[in-house]
Amino acid sequence: MWLNAANTVRVPATTGWDAVISRNFGKHWRIAMNGYNLDNRLNCSNLFSDRATQLLAARSL
Repeated sequence: MWLNAANTVRVPATTGWDAVISRNFGKHWRIAMNGYNLDNRLNCSNLFSDRATQLLAARSL
């Protein structure tokens, strides 16, 4: 994918890996653990006309 109309800046294609593990307890309680960017690669989340926003490194909540 190109970042600008002149096709001078290229953004590499990537795949991000996220995961969630959850467990419900009764009708009203749930516990969950989320993990984001599990492969810990540098990915771009938003592309604008002349810049890209990078995702954060691997993290879990």
